[in-house]
Amino acid sequence: MHQFYRPRLTFNVAKLWSTVKASLPYLFSGFALVLYTEVDVVVISLLVDEQTVGWYGAADRLFGTTLFLPVAIMASLFPTLTRTHKQAPEELPPMFRRAFDIMLLFAVPIGLGMIVIAEPLVALLYGPAFAPTAPVLAINGLVIIFTYITILIGQYLVSTDRQRTWGTVILLMTALTIPLDLMLIPWGVQNFNNGAIGGAMSFVVTELIMLTIGFRMLPKGALGWSTLRSAALIGLAGLGMAAVAWYLRPYFIAVPILAGAITYISLVLLLRVIPRADLDLILGMGRQAVNKVRRKVSRSPSAI
Repeated sequence: MHQFYRPRLTFNVAKLWSTVKASLPYLFSGFALVLYTEVDVVVISLLVDEQTVGWYGAADRLFGTTLFLPVAIMASLFPTLTRTHKQAPEELPPMFRRAFDIMLLFAVPIGLGMIVIAEPLVALLYGPAFAPTAPVLAINGLVIIFTYITILIGQYLVSTDRQRTWGTVILLMTALTIPLDLMLIPWGVQNFNNGAIGGAMSFVVTELIMLTIGFRMLPKGALGWSTLRSAALIGLAGLGMAAVAWYLRPYFIAVPILAGAITYISLVLLLRVIPRADLDLILGMGRQAVNKVRRKVSRSPSAI
């Protein structure tokens, strides 16, 4: 004989408040990040015409497409960082060093590559009317390298329960963006007839300051001589790639991209930049990404 029970809904104010209180630092950090990424567009729109805003917006969209990689990398590493912080904090510094090397390994070729191919890429995607977007995108190529590392540092600090402090740093950089834009955008108009260049330069300054603060917030041992060695070798490989790609710029854009990629990979292997453990980690993250794509495809209606 079946018995039926009427469900009873309970409302625990103490647990609700505890959950809200625990999530507030994350909410604050996320809110600060949204403000930081949007405030420059607002200020630029107040200082220049719609055409210049369009130039800046086009470069900003292309810049944004390059951020999927660090976000994907940190999505796979963040749970491990958080768990290690709780269970074995002494293992965090070497884990961060490996993550730093991997992030820089991707940041340098993408950033330097963007600097080299900015002009032909803009011409291919937007046409000659958006030619002033090219120098803005080239400046953003430098920002890419800074941003990849600040994303890593930010997620590391969040995983070690310092999200409130990092959110405050982002908020301070948001406030700094406004006077920088007010100074550098007119400078860009005066010197290059392109205020968007000034907006991009403002982004360089705030990202560099944020990166410097982030390095100072890292615990002792998070970076070492091995990190400096890896950064130097990666930078050398990146410069070699950029030189080859720059020489081939007059050809169709696929030529410098392909030649640059082959050059970079060859130099990375020749200089033995990647230790075996890091290579295994990269391959593991690649397999995770492929498996996620496969699961999404298998769940899509078209796959049924």
